[in-house]
Amino acid sequence: MKLGAITNGISQDFEKALKVMVRDGIEYAELQFVWDKEICHHTEEENEKMKMLLDRYKIKTACIMKHVLNGLPVMETEIKSDAYQEQIRLLKKSIDLARYFGTDITRIQPFGKQNVVFGSGGAEKYLSGNNESWKKFLNLLEPCCQIAEDEGINMMMETGTGAYIHTVSLAKKAIDELGCRRLKILWDPANCLYSGENPVAAYEMAADDIIDVHIKDIRINRPLASITYCPLGYGEMAQFTEKISEMLKAHHYEGVVTFENQVIPPGKTQMEGWDMSVEMFRKIFG
Repeated sequence: MKLGAITNGISQDFEKALKVMVRDGIEYAELQFVWDKEICHHTEEENEKMKMLLDRYKIKTACIMKHVLNGLPVMETEIKSDAYQEQIRLLKKSIDLARYFGTDITRIQPFGKQNVVFGSGGAEKYLSGNNESWKKFLNLLEPCCQIAEDEGINMMMETGTGAYIHTVSLAKKAIDELGCRRLKILWDPANCLYSGENPVAAYEMAADDIIDVHIKDIRINRPLASITYCPLGYGEMAQFTEKISEMLKAHHYEGVVTFENQVIPPGKTQMEGWDMSVEMFRKIFG
């Protein structure tokens, strides 16, 4: 399988991150934060320098990882609003950068999380706003889907811990109802696990729609709404990681599997967190 990394999970120093990737046999970079700036907010000169360094170290770009639509409240957002139109501008910018860096994939992380989207038996009245947000969500996503279709770009929704789409179940439902062939899934099974979704069942549900996979390990304390990032094999994802690799291989998955390092050991650096897990990542998914 193709192995990737989010470069800022190693270092904000882009060249340093690329050198570590070469050392560890990781060939695909996801561009999210570089030199303490989020992608889509760099100057032309900075983008040129990024591309030059990628070429120098022979690292391919997997996708553009701008947080498009992230955090916007569904029920308070309107298509004509300045906030929404700014996100459309950034989506178009991310598509331009995808082409510039040689990929056909960009990410969106649509809207702020709503804990109860669908209610019944009275819950629709007290918890889910009469189930109105889903229709509004689809309406807000339609212009983005049209842009992706027109531009011929794959636009993946990340299953984000704090996003409206926080499970594969919701992502698959959105894809089926919108009917957009360019709308895909960035599957982060650890994020979905926090929402109670079994990774094996999730993959079997939507394997054909998943075009990127993020791998990390976490410890969860749901009563305290707490997550602790930990090295691979030391958290609640440990029981699923090898099975995920087996499923991807059996399905002839052609996308990138990305090690999303977010571990920062006490008193140490994020790069040292990377070093604690990269060998296991390569062993399982290589």
